[in-house]
Amino acid sequence: MSVAKGAPLVRTDSRLRAFVRLTWRSALVLALAAAFGVWLMRCGTPSRTPKEEGTLPRASDARPGAPPWAPRAAVEPAPGCTAQARRSCIEGDVWWIDSCGVANGVAEECGAQRCVRDACEIETPSDCGDVSERGRCQRDLAQICQHGRRFEVDCHALGQRCAMASDGPVCREVTADDCREDAPARCDGSTLRQCREGRWVGFDCEATGGVCVPGGGRTAARCVFALPVLDADCGACGCPPEAAAEVCDGVDNDQDAAIDEDAPCGPVPIIAFVIEGDGDDLTDDDIAAAIDETNAAFTRDDGFGLAFELRSIERIDEPAWRELDSNDLEVLLRTDRLRVPSEDFYIPVVFTETVLAASVPRPGLSTVPNGMCGHTRRIWDRQPPVGLVAVAEQRWPTTLAHELGHFLGLCHTHEAPPPIEQVQAGTESLADAPSCAAECEAGPDGVCDTPVDPGPAECSVDPECLVHCTTGDRPDPGNMMAYYPECRVSFTEEQAKLMREVLALRRGWHPCTAGECTCEPTAATCPTQMTCRPFAEAGGTAWRCDLDGPAVPGGRCEGGSECGGGSICVHTPEGEGHCARTCDASAPRTGCSCRAITTPEVAVCAEDLQRGP
Repeated sequence: MSVAKGAPLVRTDSRLRAFVRLTWRSALVLALAAAFGVWLMRCGTPSRTPKEEGTLPRASDARPGAPPWAPRAAVEPAPGCTAQARRSCIEGDVWWIDSCGVANGVAEECGAQRCVRDACEIETPSDCGDVSERGRCQRDLAQICQHGRRFEVDCHALGQRCAMASDGPVCREVTADDCREDAPARCDGSTLRQCREGRWVGFDCEATGGVCVPGGGRTAARCVFALPVLDADCGACGCPPEAAAEVCDGVDNDQDAAIDEDAPCGPVPIIAFVIEGDGDDLTDDDIAAAIDETNAAFTRDDGFGLAFELRSIERIDEPAWRELDSNDLEVLLRTDRLRVPSEDFYIPVVFTETVLAASVPRPGLSTVPNGMCGHTRRIWDRQPPVGLVAVAEQRWPTTLAHELGHFLGLCHTHEAPPPIEQVQAGTESLADAPSCAAECEAGPDGVCDTPVDPGPAECSVDPECLVHCTTGDRPDPGNMMAYYPECRVSFTEEQAKLMREVLALRRGWHPCTAGECTCEPTAATCPTQMTCRPFAEAGGTAWRCDLDGPAVPGGRCEGGSECGGGSICVHTPEGEGHCARTCDASAPRTGCSCRAITTPEVAVCAEDLQRGP
């Protein structure tokens, strides 16, 4: 599940991822050598995991697409170490740990169940009936299947109504703007009207300097825009990047047809925030096991995998947050409760008993990077600079990996179509202009190598994870971002590349998230997808790097936080606001005529102020 929260606007300019066959003699030699090595080196050494080079933890033995897994031989304890001193969760199974702290054999295989508190969860028959993992609304009764358990929430008893979001039912206030889940988007003049989570939401397409284009066939109504052409050699879709040193970002920076070669991403730090309060809290081993489980999902043979590192565990004594609802999430997002002193980027992951999305239980949720997933902005509210991942105790073994996918810029495979499209300039009608999007059969999730997925409302899977859809489509139920949790095993190559790209973005944003990145308005020194923006302070104006807003140069705005792409909100004497890029009057960019303004005192591109749909 992904979630986004609106935030108070930051007002500026004063207004805005063959067994080797051995003979018994060679096997005996190897075993004796291994035992001798253990006797020499292991007794008294610190605890370590049994994961060996070249082996992968088991995600699922029999599922299609499951990664290869080779069983590990049991290891005899070293002299002086007591065998089977305790049990511990390692890579999804229960292992025996000897008194020297070394894992020396599997005590219990958990299979599709999670390992929690040094034991496999008890497998109970599913009581979900015909309710899917995504759930449904039966009038105003929200029904959802969560790890084999059926939950029902009577929204009517709460004075609300049941509505469907992309990841399940939610309880919403009754308003005059209520709508059905299947209501198509439509154009109302320049305003795009979309039914989101049971409510009509309007977006003025003029905010992008574009027009609203009605849908047809499988194409939904959308906003279409083209940036001003300020470089005749590139057009409105922008110039291709110049060759640069290779870095870990899922992109071929040096343009040698190889991606991220010799540029390892390094481990991604996770800081776990454990909500305590009932005396049955998760142990440090439980948290470490969850990270191991997640690392198995991100392991790849093509070099595009990611590895996560548990940096620390912070315990929060807030019993009320054991049931984490929308208001609690707002507090966590807008305060410093999830901040720790760190020069390095880290992902805050909250472990709690129950996670609620608009009163309905969820196995987990995550914010998306600045309102974007699948390369496209989908949320127009101002977004929290860091975000979070939250997971409940009752969750699937793949839940944390799924939510980290959202945190690193992936949509659900059944995501609704994006509401906005950038096109090439130069045609008489924006509606007929060629798209700037990648030329592939990308579905609404914005990723080229994931097949179209109508979602669990139209598709079901059998015990062998074979999918059956009423639409005739053949989605991949094993995809980590699909809503068939018992079948999920992996990400696609393009998803893995996109997660590396977003990881690079988030690492770039990290030093600026506390508002400490000062900048020069015309120097273009801010990290990618951040804009140098003026903030009113005592004694004058301070320029700092801030996350891009959804409006593009030439679009309409009311406050500075609405603008992106290197633009700020400029108000004309008539009070009309436009997003305009700053420029240097002494050396203006090609196709940009600098015009001086006084609030703030800077020059902006006059062409941006003159644009209209």
